[in-house]
Amino acid sequence: MQLKLAELADFCLADIYDFAQVQGQEETKRIHEVIYKFGITDPIITEKITQHLQSKGCIAIVDTYTGGIDVRITPFGVTTVESGGLTGLIPQYRQEPWVFLAPQPYLSR
Repeated sequence: MQLKLAELADFCLADIYDFAQVQGQEETKRIHEVIYKFGITDPIITEKITQHLQSKGCIAIVDTYTGGIDVRITPFGVTTVESGGLTGLIPQYRQEPWVFLAPQPYLSR
């Protein structure tokens, strides 16, 4: 299965949501650590995913520095995850993450 940018962004948002549920809504997460879980190390793709989630109002960028971006989930991001995500695939990702985490070519348009 080839993931589209919006699908991958949804799964990253779900992981940021899970982090916030455990650590607290005000805690930040390094976005590249979340995206790396999917085998992506390309900083351009990381930036595209970050921009996508920020433009939709799902995350807020808290700090940027060389080599990383710290983000926080927004109230809209929480609502988005709880309603299944922007693509509607979060429930399937939660039930069968191995389908999406298996080695694969990533990011079709």
